[in-house]
Amino acid sequence: MFVPDFPFAYDDWLRHPAGLGTVPRHRHGTPVAVIGGGMSGMTAAYELMRLGLRPVVYEAEQLGGRMRSVPFPEYPALQAEMGAMRFPLSATTLFHYIDALGLRTSPFPNPLASCTPAR
Repeated sequence: MFVPDFPFAYDDWLRHPAGLGTVPRHRHGTPVAVIGGGMSGMTAAYELMRLGLRPVVYEAEQLGGRMRSVPFPEYPALQAEMGAMRFPLSATTLFHYIDALGLRTSPFPNPLASCTPAR
């Protein structure tokens, strides 16, 4: 079955006790450029830090890329999702990082459910 991580078993790498790999000790602290501060760039920076390197993130606009929430100026309690907002449970690599970072998630309402009002 095709899932977001197909055809690679990233989960096996992420859960491996040795981590994603190692960097020679004399290279620890080496700056490494990460182009883009979206989810992929921030994940790369996170893993580079865990390896002992010093990622430097270059982002043209705002960190988060498409995966960010922006409040409405007139209604600060409400937010607009600027891109990605729902993910299948099969996106296990994504949820690995969500859990590792302690991010909060909530179920996405089914617009066809009787409890979801339509206007």
